[in-house]
Amino acid sequence: MLNPLGPRPDGASLGTYLALYYTSDGDLAGDTELAAWLAELRGAGAVKGLPDVKALADLSDIATMVIFTASVQHAAVNFPQSSMMSYAPAISGATWGPVPDGTAPSEAAWTAQLPPMNLALEQLQTLWLLGSVFYRPLGDYRTNMLPYLKWFEDPKVTADDGPLAAFQARLQALEEEINARNRERTTPYTYLLPSRVPQSINI
Repeated sequence: MLNPLGPRPDGASLGTYLALYYTSDGDLAGDTELAAWLAELRGAGAVKGLPDVKALADLSDIATMVIFTASVQHAAVNFPQSSMMSYAPAISGATWGPVPDGTAPSEAAWTAQLPPMNLALEQLQTLWLLGSVFYRPLGDYRTNMLPYLKWFEDPKVTADDGPLAAFQARLQALEEEINARNRERTTPYTYLLPSRVPQSINI
């Protein structure tokens, strides 16, 4: 799948957005908020090996990594839990009885390894909850309070030919591409449909 945050001739890139506010690499050096954000990533964020930001391309790479990790990568790891991992006999995470010996273990010997019912139900409830919370998809940025106003107010961002519209159009194109591929699969993979990828971690 193409990276919707990467460089795009149609303007659907993070670099296009950043260039609205940083007109040259020199603008980065005096940005105290940027410096504080990078310090937060290195400190509380525990991001190892984070390079210095000396050019706009550096900032674009780092911001892309952060956004990708909190949105797409998290969706790929988090949402399969509700459907793939909530059924304890398939994925229990542990064995709960002695390992059967012999070449033909009995059904009772295999059943003894399954988790107790209360733990199986706890697994079901926990993983169903973790994998079922959807908030707002990538590309749809609104405030958290009613009436959920649009987050971006700068016309340079929200204009019909601005980077937000280009990003949303690119996400829609990716959705159509994934849906087309899924129609050829025995089991569709829907976890990375852009409409199902949150803009950030939901839990």
